[in-house]
Amino acid sequence: MKQNNLNQQTADLGKEQAVDSKFASTPESKKKKVKKRLILILAFLGLGTLGFFHTRYIIHPVSGSSMEPTIHDGAQVVIEKTQKVQRYSVVAFSVSKEPGMFVKRIVGIPGDSILVQKQTLILDLGGKGTFQSTLRLELSESIAAELAGKTRIPPNCYFMLGDNTDVSQDSRRFGYVKKTQIEGVLKSIFP
Repeated sequence: MKQNNLNQQTADLGKEQAVDSKFASTPESKKKKVKKRLILILAFLGLGTLGFFHTRYIIHPVSGSSMEPTIHDGAQVVIEKTQKVQRYSVVAFSVSKEPGMFVKRIVGIPGDSILVQKQTLILDLGGKGTFQSTLRLELSESIAAELAGKTRIPPNCYFMLGDNTDVSQDSRRFGYVKKTQIEGVLKSIFP
């Protein structure tokens, strides 16, 4: 009987070892697991980086010469969505009256004093209403009529101007740009 029990225990032990060896990891299978985990981690990091970039930045193509010599036709610009806008910032925005996205420079900010004489806008760049440092701009007839009698740029509104003023379609043609229409501030340019 003792011999029988001993034989049974030996047989049971042999079965356990066989089951254990079936699930045991070989060095090759461990490498595959590590590789799969590494790929998974890199995929999550890549998606996280892409998500972060997409929520904070956007890339716009530029067509036309309205921002030359700063930005050339065909360039790609990276726009940071979260950066604060200020005078002379280059920003991307859309205008309800015009198709597409624009990239222009802010020259007039909320509260700036203005004076409209016929079709000429005189913008006080000093911000104090003294008109010691000014910018004179020719407006379209419709914008001149819209701004006639106004003395300040309204809250949350900006006056945009292209660097190449001879060809630029900007606030001289379509008026103020509201803060809600501004997508973000220029971060970098790729030719």
